[in-house]
Amino acid sequence: MKNNNLLAMQTVAAMMILSSDYTKLKTKIGKDFSHIKADEWKSWILVYSPMLLKPVLLSNIFNGWMHYVKACCVLVKLSISFIEIDQVHRYLQEFCQSCEDTYEPKVLTYNMHLHLHLHDKICDFGPVYDYWLFGFERYNSLLKNNKTNRKDRFETTYMTKFTADAYKADYVRNMLSCPSLIPFLPLFEKLTSTTAPITTYATYAPTNQQSFQSQQFVDSSLS
Repeated sequence: MKNNNLLAMQTVAAMMILSSDYTKLKTKIGKDFSHIKADEWKSWILVYSPMLLKPVLLSNIFNGWMHYVKACCVLVKLSISFIEIDQVHRYLQEFCQSCEDTYEPKVLTYNMHLHLHLHDKICDFGPVYDYWLFGFERYNSLLKNNKTNRKDRFETTYMTKFTADAYKADYVRNMLSCPSLIPFLPLFEKLTSTTAPITTYATYAPTNQQSFQSQQFVDSSLS
């Protein structure tokens, strides 16, 4: 693929807006994809690649790739029917056959052969979401990236950060209800940036009430 094609793909990718279910690519198109995370692979396969590859690939190659995309659309579901399992198997068969027809044997890998065993594995153990460990590994990474001073328990440090981030997010959501503050949205996004998703039902306390103190919250939960 030519460099100008990669540059055009990167330009389009930068303008794409993804739903909250998908992670935006942090690696530039054309760079080494070997170190991207599973959620980025999901975004690339299901969202980016159908749009970005169609203008630059030959139709037979693109159509072969789309068999794989269609299979992945079903595989990432939380539940799957036996009819869908058979459908996925057909998609993967067509994908592998198209690769065999298009590429030299040295390009084909053992993983492509293993695609054809997913049918039996899902029938035996259920949806891959239940037993593949990508989610578990991702949250291990989030926990590992939390810095501690090694003078206190990790649980205390994590909960302090969590409650502080939750409070900041609630504060920003409350402030954004005022239209005059919309121009400050980039600043608010930096204020609430965090490596972990925050979900809370708390609301921002008015200024005439006592402010939230994360350390008091942690201390009370440990008492």
